[in-house]
Amino acid sequence: MKVPQKVSRIPIERLWREGNWIEADRRRFLTPEEVKAYVSDPLIPIIVASISEPIHWVSKEERFERWSSISSFLLDGTRGRWETDFSQFFVASLWYLKEGEVILFEHYH
Repeated sequence: MKVPQKVSRIPIERLWREGNWIEADRRRFLTPEEVKAYVSDPLIPIIVASISEPIHWVSKEERFERWSSISSFLLDGTRGRWETDFSQFFVASLWYLKEGEVILFEHYH
């Protein structure tokens, strides 16, 4: 299967970076409280996926700026239904790679 250049659908089923598939498994969706704890750990990478955009691996320099733009639109991913009055929202999930954990923010709009 060819590696996509842009996100074509959400939820993401596989992760990629720089044109290569990554062996990774989504372990679970996260609550906003769990996300805050993970974001505060600079060793855990953050990824942002949005339809029609390239998957974005957030750099350490832009980490907290990106988190600030996402946090007010973050829903509790552990709930059975994702409902909001906003026209867009994010849901976070924890993924495991052989290198360790990553947080994926999926942008619904």
